[in-house]
Amino acid sequence: MQLAIKPIPYDNEAPIGYILRLVVRNGLSKTTALISVAVINRIIKRVNSKVPELELLLPQRSGITGMQSPLFLHPLQITPKVCPECIIDAAYYRDEWQNPYISYCEVHNVPLLSKCSKCLSLLKFEPELLQAKCTNPICNSPLKAQSDERFNLTQEQVCDVLLAAHMIKNTNPLQLEKYPNLPDYELTMNLGYEFLTKNQHATDWANKVIHSISGYYPTNIAINVITTFLSHLKSDWPSIKALEHLIQHQTIRCLSPISTVWLTAHDACKRLAVTVGDLAAFNSVNLIDSKSNVRISSKSIVDVSPLFKLLSSQQMLPNMIPLSSYETELLRNDVGLKDIIIAINHGSLITGYLSGSSLFNSLYCDEQSLVNFIKQHFSKVKERIIDIDKAMQLTGASRDEIMMYRKLGKAPIPRWSGHNGCEQVAYEDVLKIRIIKEQIAFEM
Repeated sequence: MQLAIKPIPYDNEAPIGYILRLVVRNGLSKTTALISVAVINRIIKRVNSKVPELELLLPQRSGITGMQSPLFLHPLQITPKVCPECIIDAAYYRDEWQNPYISYCEVHNVPLLSKCSKCLSLLKFEPELLQAKCTNPICNSPLKAQSDERFNLTQEQVCDVLLAAHMIKNTNPLQLEKYPNLPDYELTMNLGYEFLTKNQHATDWANKVIHSISGYYPTNIAINVITTFLSHLKSDWPSIKALEHLIQHQTIRCLSPISTVWLTAHDACKRLAVTVGDLAAFNSVNLIDSKSNVRISSKSIVDVSPLFKLLSSQQMLPNMIPLSSYETELLRNDVGLKDIIIAINHGSLITGYLSGSSLFNSLYCDEQSLVNFIKQHFSKVKERIIDIDKAMQLTGASRDEIMMYRKLGKAPIPRWSGHNGCEQVAYEDVLKIRIIKEQIAFEM
């Protein structure tokens, strides 16, 4: 690579900005006249260009923000946005313009531009940027920014606005993109800002989300997209209270056919009150689907509709009682929601279903069928050792009582336990403590 002029980088110049100046100073008309598109993309993303001569010239790469977002893995904008006034003052591309959470030039009090206001063409990383001109060769008009105080926001606020704009266009589970691809930055910012500052925009969206989900699903799944969105917001916005009020005062949803509902494994575990291992168990009997063929993990995306198709087919019978009224007995006998669901699938437990606030609160059961199932389930437990917290759950004893039994030799540290043996109890000893506790309760 033969270059007649090799300018010195500015202190706050972006690597791709230096390439633009290199092109201009050497009399070239296009960026691709100097390097390939693949190399350009690598420089935009601030990874090694694999061109040794360039690596010696480029400004030192550094992270431009520590802000975390559920949208982007690397907070580095790969499409251009500029302040035309800054370029007129000094013709180079600033480092901070690649920060997706900076939307405003505080020096000139104008929003950063990502498109030409005359022809509406999106800007590209081409030499015309350093002349503050449109990069569309047919237009090539001077770029002009209009003052708009709405976008004079903190980085946290911009992060929220970008998330809101994403949610308007996409209600699928949030997945990290590698880099922010925001070509029409102004449009994205405007969409998100209107959503967060105008209650009607937010509630219209939320109602559409909720009523797109069948009434057979529990409420916490119907509002999952909304609660997940609210949990990620970093700043206070007018629409937050409107959304919170809406999800607390749910209207009746139509019992329409059960359609696909995709959730992240994290959200599925939270809404169903199960573990990732439980999801894998459901997947093995086709009660949930996965977007991939690999084993279910915390990064999986799952469809829970097969589970609710099964449950909605369970007929409510007279004298059925809410499963939630047996919560203490279920805990005491180590019966989890996974065990209940698998039993329903196998036809070994008589249940009814009426959608409520959560899956657990939507299940009803025949009392005798449940009592028999609990007894059978507990008799089949084969664990050798369990942790003290679970021993407390199964025996009804406090930690101090478990430690007292240990001092009396009734719950010694298992000889086959590992390095954390002091926090473990042999299952046989748990059964003995359980019998002692039951005898004490009977005598009292």
